[in-house]
Amino acid sequence: GSQEAVVKAFDKALCDAQAARERGEEPGCGVAPGDRLVPEGLPECALGAVFVRRPQGLAELADELRGLFLQLSESPSDSGGSSWESIAALLNDISAKVDRRASLQAELRMIQSSIEGSKQRLLAEIKSNSVLEQERLATIQARSRMVAELAERVVQKLR
Repeated sequence: GSQEAVVKAFDKALCDAQAARERGEEPGCGVAPGDRLVPEGLPECALGAVFVRRPQGLAELADELRGLFLQLSESPSDSGGSSWESIAALLNDISAKVDRRASLQAELRMIQSSIEGSKQRLLAEIKSNSVLEQERLATIQARSRMVAELAERVVQKLR
């Protein structure tokens, strides 16, 4: 139907624009009513879409796609009015989950860094305690030798 034609026209226009970019050319655009830029070759029924700039993030892409799907669902369709709202909602859900994953990954990196810092402090503390214990052991051994020598002298004097 007309939705399929619009989707195919979008696909073709976007593929043509991508191919132009890959060749180092500026993709062809025309001006639709209301001074909106649209890819050349898009049929009149698809001029409701706005292409001002390329989306940068998944959330931005989801918002733009939701808008496109809403425009498609508003136009009459041959299939009895199939709704794109559920697809837009799913895209928003995926976008939110991807954003959540990114924030959790950042939090995980911070926690991992904190763990590494704690490990380094623990190793330094263990080394410091090891040195102190070695010094303490050396002192105890020296005292033990002195006590043994004094005991030996006392035993010799008593004989």
